[in-house]
Parts: sequence; C-alpha cells; structure tokens
Amino acid sequence: MLAFACAFTMFAGAASYSDKADIKATTAVDMLSSLGVIQGYEDGSFKPNTTVTRAQMAKMIFTIMNGGNDNAKAYTSLPTKFTDLPTAAWAQGYVRYLQNTGIIAGKSVTKFAPNDTVTGLEAAKMVLVAAGYNAQKAGLTGAAWAQNTMKYGQLNNLFEDVDTDLNAALPRQYAAQILYNALDMERVVWSNDIEDFKPATDVKDDKTIGGKYMDLVKTDAAQLTKVEKTSGKDTYEIVVGGNKYDKVPTDVSALIGLKVKVLLREKANGNTDVYGVYADDDSKVIATGTVGQLEDVTNSKKTKLNGTEYKLDSEPENLNVIEPNTNTSVKLSTLEAATAIDKVAGTVKLVDTDGNNKADTVVYTPAKVGKITYAGSKSITISNGIGSNDVDDYDIYEGYAKDDWTVVTDKTYTASNDIAVAKIDVVTSKVASVKSSTPKEVKINDSWYKIATGSVADDTASVKSGSTYDFAIVGNYVVNAKETEAASTDVLVVTDYESTSTGMQGTTTQKVKAYFLDGSSKTIEVEKLALTAGTDESDVDRASNNIDSDDVNKLYTYSTRSNGTYTLKALGTGNKAGYESAVNLKSGTITGSNKIDNFSISDDAVVFALYGSATNGVRHDVKVLTGKTVNDWKAGYGSQVAYATKKSNGIETVRVAVVVDSNKYSGAGSDYKYAYMTSDSYEGTNGEDNDKTTVYEAWTGSENVTLKYDGATGTPKHAGDVLIYTADGDKFINVETASDVDVVKVAITGIEKVKEGDVAVRFANGTSKTYSMDEDCVYIAVNDDKQEGMEGSSLDQISLAEEHTSGKYYANAWIVVEKTGDKNIMAIIYDADNNRLDGNLLF
Repeated sequence: MLAFACAFTMFAGAASYSDKADIKATTAVDMLSSLGVIQGYEDGSFKPNTTVTRAQMAKMIFTIMNGGNDNAKAYTSLPTKFTDLPTAAWAQGYVRYLQNTGIIAGKSVTKFAPNDTVTGLEAAKMVLVAAGYNAQKAGLTGAAWAQNTMKYGQLNNLFEDVDTDLNAALPRQYAAQILYNALDMERVVWSNDIEDFKPATDVKDDKTIGGKYMDLVKTDAAQLTKVEKTSGKDTYEIVVGGNKYDKVPTDVSALIGLKVKVLLREKANGNTDVYGVYADDDSKVIATGTVGQLEDVTNSKKTKLNGTEYKLDSEPENLNVIEPNTNTSVKLSTLEAATAIDKVAGTVKLVDTDGNNKADTVVYTPAKVGKITYAGSKSITISNGIGSNDVDDYDIYEGYAKDDWTVVTDKTYTASNDIAVAKIDVVTSKVASVKSSTPKEVKINDSWYKIATGSVADDTASVKSGSTYDFAIVGNYVVNAKETEAASTDVLVVTDYESTSTGMQGTTTQKVKAYFLDGSSKTIEVEKLALTAGTDESDVDRASNNIDSDDVNKLYTYSTRSNGTYTLKALGTGNKAGYESAVNLKSGTITGSNKIDNFSISDDAVVFALYGSATNGVRHDVKVLTGKTVNDWKAGYGSQVAYATKKSNGIETVRVAVVVDSNKYSGAGSDYKYAYMTSDSYEGTNGEDNDKTTVYEAWTGSENVTLKYDGATGTPKHAGDVLIYTADGDKFINVETASDVDVVKVAITGIEKVKEGDVAVRFANGTSKTYSMDEDCVYIAVNDDKQEGMEGSSLDQISLAEEHTSGKYYANAWIVVEKTGDKNIMAIIYDADNNRLDGNLLF
C-alpha cells in the first residue's frame, strides 16, 4: 500500500517524465498530469504501458469529479456491500464514493475486484455513467453492456486516439486519453418525454464534464497560428485568432492552421491556465507533402499535391498561406512553381477550416537542404548557409554523422525553438533515362524524379543515363547525387586518355576515359598503373608510365583506392582476372562465322566496338554490344581485337572482347522486334558526355521497357503506336520503317488457335482475308483506351471482334504482315480490355 501511494506522487507533464520517448498519448498525459488527475512515479517515470487497475481508475474519475482534489478520506466510512475492499485499503474512499453516487458497480453484489486490471470498455462505462448515462436505460448492464458501451463511447469520441485493444487491460497512457476525451464530453440526463438522453443543462460552463466538475471553459473556434516554447520552461505559448495563451502544457504545433478551441480554467487572481487545445469538428487536414510535390492545375480552383488534385476555396493566387510563428506569407502559386533546392524541401499542409472539403488555408514551413560537414561532441556544422551551432541548439536524429544529407527547419518555425534536422534517406540506383526538361528529370527505379535547381554539390548537376548514384531524395526531387562505382566486374577498356598529367608538377595521376562491362562510361583518375600483364603496378610517371596511343583500346582490370583514384593492370597472360585465357590488343577480326581466334562468342558476352577515324590511337565512336547482337552479323569485322574467355560445360567461349575498325560494324540481322508505345517519344541523354538520345517507352507484351535511339533525330512515335525496331548494340535501337511489312488495323473475325494457325480479318474498306501466323508470331495485349500494356499476352487471350450490325465489326487489333514471301502475320497487337480500338471504330 505504501509503495502504491508513493507511486502517485505529483510530477509535471510528459515533457518532464524520464520515459517521455515511450509516451504516444503525449497531449492527454500532459493535460491530465497538469490537472492532477493522473500522476507519475517517484523515480520520475510515467510507465505509459503499465496497466491500470479498477481501483486506480476509480481514483482518477473521483479526482475529476472533485475538481482535481484526490483526497477521499471523508468518504471512507460510506456504506458498501463490497467485501474485498480491504485488499486495496488506500482506495476505500474513492470506491465507496463512486458506488454511492451510482457511477460504479462491482463484478457482483459483494465483489469489486479493486486489484483486477480494467479494460478500455470498463473504463469507458465508468466515464459514461459519470456523464449521466443511466446504466439500465443505456443498456450498460447485462449481456449487451459491451456493445452499448462501445456505441455511446464512440458517440462521445471517448476512443479517439486510443490505440489499444478495448477488451484488454488498459495501459496508463490510454486511460489518460479516455479521460482527456471525456473532459469535452457533454453531460446528459434521461428524458421520459423523448425516451432518450438529452443534454443535462443549457448552461455553457456546465455542459461538459470538464466544465461542470473542473471549472474548465472552452473558447470559440479560431485559427491557431503560433506555438512557441516558453523560455526556460516546459510550457508553450500559443496564438489563436489573435489571442495569446501561455502555460500550455504540451506542444500543439501539429494543429497550426486549423481552427481550434482552447480549454481554460480561470484562477482566483484572474489569470487562466490552459488544459487542452482541440481541433474544431469542421476543421481538418486534407493532405500533407513537400513543396516539390505541388503542381499547378491550370485555370481552376485546384492544386495538385503528390499526384492528387484537391479543391480550393479560391484561386491559388489568393488562397490563405501562412508560415508558422510568423506574420509572413507566400502565394500558393509561387510554391507550385518552385524548383530550387531551398524551396522544394519545405512542407505544406492543406487545411479545410469550414467543413466543405475544400482547402482554404495552406500551412507552409520553409526548410533547407544541407550536408553535415562536421559532427563533433559540442557542435555540428551543416552546409548551405546553416552554419555551425551547438549540439544543444539542434533537435536532431540519433546517429547523425558527417556527410549525412539533411532537411533543416529553422528555429523560427519550430515550437521547441531548436533547429530541427531530419535525415534524408539515400537511394543507390542506376539512372535508366534522363529528360532534358526544365527542371531536368531522371528515371530511378521506374519512377521519374526532378533535379532541384541550384544543386551544385557532388554530381547532381551532371547526372547522366547509365551511371549509378547515391541519390538524396526529398518528395519527388533529387537534392543531391553522388556517382558510385557501377561496374558489374573488375574489367574495363580505356578509350581515351589525357596526354599530360594535370595539376602541379608533382602530380602522379592521369585522367582516362573508361567503359565498363555494364555499358557505363566515365572519366577516371589513374594513380597506379601496370602496362604489362603480370608486372606490379607502380606510381604513374609522366615521362615513362602514362597511357598513350600504344595502350589505349586495351582491356584492364581495375580497383578503386580510398581517395577515389584507380589502379589499372593490363589484362593478359600474367593477369587473366579469373578468365581461362586473355589476349590483349592485337591484329585480328571477328570472323564471318562470329568467332575470334576460333573461339565462339557467347550470347552473354560484352563486346566493345571502337570505330571511326583515329587520333593518336583514339577512336571517335564507342558502342557496347551483347554477344547475341554480334552473332547476328553476317560478315567479318575489325582490324584489331582483344578478348578473354571462360569455359562452360567443357566449351571455351569469348566472354568479353574489344574490336577496333575504321568503319562502323554492319550486317546486323533484320529480325524485327515489336512493342506498343505507352507514351510519346522524347529527347533524353546518355553517358558521361550527355549525348542526345531519342527515348521510347513501350510494352513488349511481357514488360515495360525504355528504349533509346543514339541521337535526337530518332523517328517520332506517339502513345498507342506500334513500334518496330532492331537492336543497335546493347544500349540502343534502330526504329525501322519496315518497308517489307504492313501494319494495319483489323477486326479479327476468325482464328485457329494453334501454332502457325490461320487468322481471318476484316479491313476498314470492308474486304476480308485469311492469313497464317508465323511460327515466331508475337502477341501483345494492350488497353488501347489508357494506352498501356496488359498482362497475359498470348494467342489464347485473343478474342474475336464484336459484331455491331450484320457485316460490321468493331476493330480490335493491329496485325503486322509480311509483304513478300509467305506473307505471314508476324505480330498481333490486340485490345484485351474491351476488345475495341479507338472506341467505336467499325470495319
């Protein structure tokens, strides 16, 4: 008994509890602690997840009903039939008082079970009866008591923010939450006239439990615009509708922008204490996001946030935009147009204050992006003008470290008056494509992201397709990118070189252009170099150990050093890097039978084709090809070759090769590939030099692909077009005009679903014809209305065209038909959604 009594020694709110990090219901615990209803333990903790007993719950309800006074000695002699109260003698007065006022009942006539844990529903039942709900009239007794308790509890918002099982033992923090919600609950009485409960009084200050028993008064709803911590104290000052309130026991900055009601109690000296801040029923947050996720919706009272449109009460130019804790504002239209790194990381909150589901207020909290450049025990320095500050001046995440990228909110906008620092997660990914737009866009893991303007750190401004980066991303904006090593193995080919070393006379490095086995390329700085296979690398010496015209176009193994420079070793007999054999640059060709020195080329091989005119040994053009592409060549090619082989199942084949020639390779096979365009083609870039490309996003029948033509002059294609192409190396395609095939829209009126079966079709001019399908016929299922691919592409999925009237059918497919030879169908692109092309196109 003594231990429990000590446990309820009065302490301040959650902000002062030693285990405050474990408290989720912070507002409720703060307010109820300030009112003296629920208290902490002698060791300074609150123990939010310790469960509450029935006796403890009785004490808390007693304290509320007695205006915060928890002295129940006067009631210890009230009559009771409970025989088990001596097991919790300290609670005698609380239980006897509540029993005699009809608020609580026992588990039987003689048993209260004071030390049993109370459930959420049992606690709510006690509160409901205290508010005036007659237990018999409300059905709070008998078999349906739990169901009726739930009904009336929800009606009065008792369970709002109660994140626990209501049928299980109730944790202390959620006991506080239920009681906090109860303070705003209207008292009721039973009316025989209406056979229902009605308000107990029309007197404003007596309507609620908080008003009746604790002299709490709630203000009219007004907009909350400012929340700041009181200097040197654990309380806050707020501004609501122009009125200032101090000694607020908890941080309510999450409600800034909403209309709120303030729960007050006037003191004898005329001052007021705040015990609650509640959002008005008609005031709510519609959506939240970052400034970068905002988009303009042209000529309308709407805005778009993170891809979703929201209605506004006025034009973006005129909408109310507030910045927390300041008198400054900015136009929503200005935020919608922001692309700068110091704008896009700010947060926005769309607020509806009048219940019409349209945003009438935007809360904008500015933020900067910065990199931690120094992390000491006493101070932290962050770039982008944020500077160096004492550790105590930051509200920062655990485990912060040098080189972390962060979003920083100035103390002006925070309730704590500290600089808030949040870590930006870094994503490592290869860039699939780049759009030369304003701002620039990059495709990362199948999603497009914008590059924040003004980004100059690391490699952000020069992000290129095909390279891998560590991306710091906020919302839908890349705010920093740092290139990483993207090679899939440790072999590269040097294609260009710096003729003299850079920097000071003592510099021992050389810059070279390198292509890696994954097709990426970049300029690297070489510090260690072995030009002969099998010898140890040595420091680069400008006079005798540079890469020059004799060493370019060769294969090298590589490793990176701690300072970011490279060590290169020539591939060859003394350095085979795990290959079966390795031959560096020598006279030779890829023969017409697709072999090098009688070794077949694996379809999975990587072949570097270096061609064009030469300057000091450097070829002007480089393509990275697959062995499969090379094996389609019909003629021999090359004047010099380098290669490495491996064995598989006893067969030794070429796995990596270099082929050099003055002319571009030719004789690629004419096997066409087919796809369905899912967007219009657009201009992109590729490689370290940001060479222009034409980009095609399409559906092949099995996957969405991004294809590129090497140059900005690729044949334009539109969403919904049929794309016919051939491979031009591993990275690029050629869009074929395909003069030897026809692409026509048809209505499929008959089909024999077997290999090389027949297809009967009807054309737009009303004629009909039957074709045979090629044994390699391609099937591509699409949704023509949405211009997107559909799963399940197969011959079995194709349906016959729907007959509109006698002799008229809805067109449902494109067919690609050979003009000569067998005149077979090579591909069928069909609508698998509603079996119609172009809506109601009739053939």
